[in-house]
Amino acid sequence: MGFTIVTVGFGTTEGSTIPIVENRVVTQKRDENGNIVVTHYDPALLKAIADEGKGTFIDARVADKAGKIRAALNNLHASPRSLVSGENLGIQFQWFVLAALLLLTLDTFLQTRRRRGRAVAAAATTATMLLLTASCRPTARDKPAIALYNTGTGLLLRDSLAPALLPLTRASDSKDLEVRHRARFNLGLDYLIQGRRAKKDSADVPLDSALYRYKQILEVAVADSDARWNYELALRQKKGGGGGGGGGGGGGGGGQGPTKSPSPSPSQNQSPAPKPVPGMTPQQAEAVLNAAEDKEIDVQGKRQMKNVPTPPRGKDW
Repeated sequence: MGFTIVTVGFGTTEGSTIPIVENRVVTQKRDENGNIVVTHYDPALLKAIADEGKGTFIDARVADKAGKIRAALNNLHASPRSLVSGENLGIQFQWFVLAALLLLTLDTFLQTRRRRGRAVAAAATTATMLLLTASCRPTARDKPAIALYNTGTGLLLRDSLAPALLPLTRASDSKDLEVRHRARFNLGLDYLIQGRRAKKDSADVPLDSALYRYKQILEVAVADSDARWNYELALRQKKGGGGGGGGGGGGGGGGQGPTKSPSPSPSQNQSPAPKPVPGMTPQQAEAVLNAAEDKEIDVQGKRQMKNVPTPPRGKDW
């Protein structure tokens, strides 16, 4: 799965000390040599780390850090999946067994004693070798479906939501299990994007289609956490109503039961990517972000109060 790094800047480039409160006494943090530790805000370093980790850098001068953090967390799993397929992936240990069987066959034919028993053994060995050779052949991939999947995913990445529906829908019916699974996921993502950005009265159709596609996935792959999250996200969006809402919370959603699924319907709405899974649980992410947002508002309020000039006083008789 890889990882993504989000860096957030605090402090100033001039540097500041680190206060430590112990027994109601405020002291400054010191290193092992007794020197006072001074921290410096290095935006270039933080940006380089975020770029290396394919993440986001949030500058210290940004007023709404909590909102930027929320947006960065929401984008962690929003990008569609890409298909990596192998045309010659076989069970490789069988080639070592094949070599051993070749040696056994050679030994069988070289022996002259007990020729009749050896002939039976040679026939059995040869048959086993042929079966293993046949099983070593790679499973044929559905190349037309792979091409459709890649086309639809490319359109989805370019935010062409309506044109991506047709190739992804056709790829989702493939007999190739991997292509079918990934096509259904991206097709559900397409509908989820449209449902989150649609107006309240027109969001139900794409959201029902997203629920249908993710339920298809979860009926086969119950442990797919990304599909489960997007299913819960679509369910929560449908219950809450409105498009383009904030980041995801969890829920006890399933998609694992045998309940009847809504039929998918094509949608003509176009909109950018939805807001998906944070790295922690949804409840923890909401609590952390809300606390950070409240703290940021409080800090901004105190700064504004400091900038208010003192009103002029009258004469002191």
